[in-house]
Amino acid sequence: IPVMIFGLEGDVFTGTGFNKEKLWIHYNWLPVWEKTYKKEAIDPFIFVRAALENCKSIDDVIFLLNKTLRNAGMNLFIIDGKKNEYAILECTCSSFIKRDHDERYLVGANHYNKTVIPDDISFDYGDSYKRQKKAEKLLAEKTDSVGGLIKILADPEVEQDRKLSGTVYSTISCPKKDEVFFSYDKFPSASRGTWEKVTWKW
Repeated sequence: IPVMIFGLEGDVFTGTGFNKEKLWIHYNWLPVWEKTYKKEAIDPFIFVRAALENCKSIDDVIFLLNKTLRNAGMNLFIIDGKKNEYAILECTCSSFIKRDHDERYLVGANHYNKTVIPDDISFDYGDSYKRQKKAEKLLAEKTDSVGGLIKILADPEVEQDRKLSGTVYSTISCPKKDEVFFSYDKFPSASRGTWEKVTWKW
């Protein structure tokens, strides 16, 4: 399936992409407690590219997840623009849970919302919790305009900016309408980058 990926110049694999079947996939890194040393385990960004090249629906992505072993965790965001359906899957190396989505929107950062974490495992999710809660608050207050969504992504309590690490590219997409807006040329990208509407031909 023809694929577009969004990342930095020269990237062959990245965490965000869109295919000709109107399937949008993005992942956020999640920590895991499983030890995965098997040679068939793949990186999440390789899984994303494989899913984009082979999947036409959310169910197809779920089928692929069930067939693969990953070497890291991920919040996997999927939108099927053909049906205007979406899902967030919280994935460990070998399993996943589909988050409920009764709300008008779902927000994910770098922590688990539904997955049960073993009692003897502890991660510092403080910053991730704060960013997600702030994004949820802003989404509840604002319209769904592109400008409004850019402001949310660029909010200093949402965007990551640790000087040596942070948000290096940002996207806003409506797969149903074949609309993608992309910023990557400055750091951090949401607040300082140049947002452009992407045009393409398959």
